[in-house]
Amino acid sequence: DEESDTETQDWGTEWSNIEDELKQFGDDPLIADALKSGGAGSVRQFSKKIEADLRKVEKESIMQFVNESSNIVELHVKMQSCDKIMGSYDQMLSDFERDLGKIGIEIRELNEKALGLSTLSRNRVEAEAGIAEFISSASVPAGMGRRLLEVEIEEAGGGAGESKASEEFLSLLEALEGRLQYAGTFDKG
Repeated sequence: DEESDTETQDWGTEWSNIEDELKQFGDDPLIADALKSGGAGSVRQFSKKIEADLRKVEKESIMQFVNESSNIVELHVKMQSCDKIMGSYDQMLSDFERDLGKIGIEIRELNEKALGLSTLSRNRVEAEAGIAEFISSASVPAGMGRRLLEVEIEEAGGGAGESKASEEFLSLLEALEGRLQYAGTFDKG
């Protein structure tokens, strides 16, 4: 008796599942049509029909695949060709990036050289200005040297012209002394 109760409970569980499934899928037109047509026998026939339809669709799919195989092979070849082209573009872009890096380095080096040349040019201009100032302040103009040699040296007690000559001579000597003192400051420094 206990075994029959267990079997009944098992069938009860299965029947409750079937009822739930019928509620869930009963609205499906194919399942509803199969159930209306005559119960379990129709369901078996319907199941066989579905299996036959599935085999037919499977064969059609295989035939379509076989018919399209040449297109698939062609597509595969085209994809490989595209991969090669993309690989060459990738290599070309890598080379371009490397070249740009080299150009960037060269630009930095040229900027550094230009900065160095700018500093040298600025230093040269400053040095030339300093040398020009030194030369103009320390050199004896040709006219001054000639005039020193030409002016007569006389005492201030003589005539008016002689006094002037002495003043001119003294003035030239003072200018010469100033230039010598200026030039002498560079010897000490």
